[in-house]
Amino acid sequence: MRKVSAIILAAGKGKRMKSALPKVAHTALGHPLVWHVATATKKAGIRDMVFVLGFGRDKVLPTVDSFGGRVAIQENQFGTGDAVRCGLKELPKEAKEVVVLCGDAPLLRPSTIRSLVMTRRRKGAVASVLTGVLQDPWGYGRIVRGADGNVAKIIEEKDANETIRRIQEVNSGTYAFDRGFLEAGLPRLTDVNAQREFYLTDLVLEALATGERVVPLMTNDPDEVLGINSRRELAEASRVLRLRKLGELLDAGVTIIDPDSACVEPESRIGPDSVIEPSVMVTGKSRIGRGVLVQAGCIVRDSVLEDGVILKPYSVVESSKVKKGAIIGPFAHLRPEDRVR
Repeated sequence: MRKVSAIILAAGKGKRMKSALPKVAHTALGHPLVWHVATATKKAGIRDMVFVLGFGRDKVLPTVDSFGGRVAIQENQFGTGDAVRCGLKELPKEAKEVVVLCGDAPLLRPSTIRSLVMTRRRKGAVASVLTGVLQDPWGYGRIVRGADGNVAKIIEEKDANETIRRIQEVNSGTYAFDRGFLEAGLPRLTDVNAQREFYLTDLVLEALATGERVVPLMTNDPDEVLGINSRRELAEASRVLRLRKLGELLDAGVTIIDPDSACVEPESRIGPDSVIEPSVMVTGKSRIGRGVLVQAGCIVRDSVLEDGVILKPYSVVESSKVKKGAIIGPFAHLRPEDRVR
């Protein structure tokens, strides 16, 4: 997407994680949470990214570097509005639209990011916001719609009364903005709220006050709006990501005997007519060819298995290459740089 930049909010500590690591550095399906967000952004066609970092920034920098991103520092966490202010300073002048994303939302899809941008453009709005309906919306800001169906308010949980808390449509924290509106509106935000923070959500009121609109895009997949705040939520996100990846492989002609026990990480590839037996792990940038049989309990890490390979039970292949038609195992261990013909 030309002239579109992304600001990825990744400065928070994440107290409920009970960890010395910043929240966005925790891994789901083999990669940091913020890696999944940046990957979705890149696949959506947005290459220019600014990462707003704060607590534990050194643990996040390797991910930023891997995407060629720029860094904005939020020394003190005074809310999402303040974080976006920091990020705006690092955007290139040619960026006319800004997508704001949460670095702890790994289930967001590239197609949804594209749709969010196109919805704003199509409706001529100054901003669009991704929403979803949750059975249990506790902790999330609620979407209050006006008579025209557009967003009238976004009210944070701590500022909501009982009537508002019964609303199940929630704010994902993912937005597409016209840059001019964003730059004009951010300086007007105040911290008059329960948390004494500068809420990005208050830009909805700013839009209404100037006769502009903020339009919602409701996702059909509520998982996309979920942020990660605890180890339980991290485990659930990992499960969803794992099943998504396995679903893609099944649709591409790979047989997976037991999807509940198999694990294939996002950057691994498996060719059609291959068979993955129970309790198999395929990790890193592994490449498995066509017609390969990986039997129960095997681990394949950053390795290549060419067409027709048979990997017998409980074998481990690490950073190695197995040539076409070879039979390995059972209980074999190929160490880094091994080559089997």
